Amino acid sequence: MYRLEYSINVRRLWCKEINNNSPHRDTIRVLMKTFEQTGSVLDIGPPGRPVSVTDQVAKDEVSSVLQKELRTSIRQMSTDLSISRSSVRRIYKSMGFKP
Repeated sequence: MYRLEYSINVRRLWCKEINNNSPHRDTIRVLMKTFEQTGSVLDIGPPGRPVSVTDQVAKDEVSSVLQKELRTSIRQMSTDLSISRSSVRRIYKSMGFKP
C-alpha cells in the first residue's frame, strides 16, 4: 500500500483506483495541509470581515421603503436609511430582487 504522505503516491493511487486523471499535485498538497491543520478538508468559510448589517431591522426598513416606492434606487435608499449601498444591495438581493 502506498504511503499517502507524498502527493505523487496519492496521484498514483488515484489513477490505479479510479482510472481517471488525478488532481494536480498542488491541489493534493493544499488538501493535505488543510486536513493536517483542521482535521477536515471542508472550507472554513470565506475570509474577511463578517457582514454587519443583515439583521431583521435593516431588512424591515428596506422592505418598508420598497412597499412605499418600488422604483427607489439603491443609492437613494442607502442615503435615506443611513445604510451603506453594499448593505442595501445585499439585502435587496436576499429578498429576491434583481437590481
